[in-house]
Amino acid sequence: WESYSLGDGSREKSEQTWPILKESTEVGTYIRDEQGDRLNTPEGEWVIDASANHRVSATLPDGRVFSTVAADRDKIS
Repeated sequence: WESYSLGDGSREKSEQTWPILKESTEVGTYIRDEQGDRLNTPEGEWVIDASANHRVSATLPDGRVFSTVAADRDKIS
C-alpha cells in the first residue's frame, strides 16, 4: 500500500493546485477549477467526483472507475 499527501497549494484566478507528494517527491498535481476536481499524473488525468452521500469516484486515464464511500476512509487514507 502506498501513501500520498498534498503539498502547499496555490491559486491562479479560478484554479487551485496542490502538488501530490509521495514521501517528499512530487508525483502529480491535484487541480480544482470550474471543470471540477482532477489529478494529473504521468499516467494521465484522473477525474474526481465527490458526492453529497459520502461517495468518491475517480475515473482513471484508461476509463476504469475507482469508487469508495466514507465508511472505507480508514482503508484508503
